Amino acid sequence: MLKRFQPLYMCVPLLVGLGVSFGAGAASPPQEDPKEATAIEADRAAAIARENTGGRVLDVRLLADDSGPAYAVRVLLDPGRVRTVLVDGNSGQLH
Repeated sequence: MLKRFQPLYMCVPLLVGLGVSFGAGAASPPQEDPKEATAIEADRAAAIARENTGGRVLDVRLLADDSGPAYAVRVLLDPGRVRTVLVDGNSGQLH
C-alpha cells in the first residue's frame, strides 16, 4: 500500500521547496515614494521650527506634492496658541 503512494511522498518536499522559494520572492520590501525622499529628517525639521518660533513642537507630518516634500510642524507658543510652520524637506528653509 505504501509503495503505491511513495511517488507522492517524494514530491511533497519538492513542492514545499518550490512554494517557499516562490513565496520568498513575492514579498519585496516596500519602495519609498520618490516624492517623499527628503534631504532632512523629521527631527531636524522639528528643531528648525523650534529654533525659529521658540515654541514646543507638538507634531511633525511629511507632506508631498508637485512642489516637493515639506514638513508641517505644529508648535505650541507661549500664550497657548498653536502655529503650523512649513519646513522645506530638501533645504530646511521655512515657508
